[in-house]
This record gives sequence, C-alpha cells and structure tokens, in this order.
Amino acid sequence: MTATRYTWKLVRDESYKYFKKADEPEVIYDIASRILEGEAQENVLVFSLDTKLQIVGISNVSRGLLNATLLHAREVFRPAILANAAAIILVHNHPSGDPRPSIEDHKITERFEKDGDLLDIKVVDHVIIGEESYYSFSAGRVFQKEG
Repeated sequence: MTATRYTWKLVRDESYKYFKKADEPEVIYDIASRILEGEAQENVLVFSLDTKLQIVGISNVSRGLLNATLLHAREVFRPAILANAAAIILVHNHPSGDPRPSIEDHKITERFEKDGDLLDIKVVDHVIIGEESYYSFSAGRVFQKEG
C-alpha cells in the first residue's frame, strides 16, 4: 500500500488592512456586506481572528442556492486552523434581504459552537447579512444599516 504526502498552504487572494477589532457586529457587517453585495445565492464567510479579535483572514467556505447552502465543520474550521486562529465569526447572506435567522440558522450556529469547543476555536458570533440590515446571534437582534 502506498501513502500519499499532502501539503496545505494558505494562498492570499487579496490583502486588506483592518484596524478595528472584530468585536462588534457592525464591523463585521461593514466588511462582509461589501464582499457579499449583489450575491444572488447564499454565501458563507469565515472571519478568522487572533486572540485579540483582530481579523487574520476571511474565507468564502460555501456558495449555495437561493435560500440554502451545504456546510460542514471541516470547511468552516479549515481556514481558521490554517491561519492559526483563536476564534471565528461566521457570516452568511440572505438573498431575500430579510436577515432574521431561520430555525436551520439557529441549529447550524449551535452545532458550530460545539464543534469549535472541541477544536478550542471560539465561535464569537454568527452574522446574517440582509438588505440594509443584519442579524447578530451574539447580540440576539436585527440591526439596521446606519447612514
């Protein structure tokens, strides 16, 4: 039987400089809404954070259908592990424009919080991007875009 050797490497698509800590849902919304603007399908982003909640990477881990996406823990946590992150923030968009979480959104958040505990990678928040609004699981409410 032959063994195969694998090597993992982070590839930098684009570089961004974020001077704010990712400790407020508004910061995540400001960044993620620009990335997800105009998307007709659900997309899931993972913001990888260091111990001071500074963003060390942003990865699109899933692109789905109009109202659903397939998501597995290995895709969600892989970028965080590769970036040696201490925490993550999950972000996804609702193409309908309504950021209120579905029952499935609640289940996914709970599941990934438990998975993160096993990996010692804290899930700080899960933010759902809507049209001119967003929902933060850590705050437990919908916010309207300011301005």
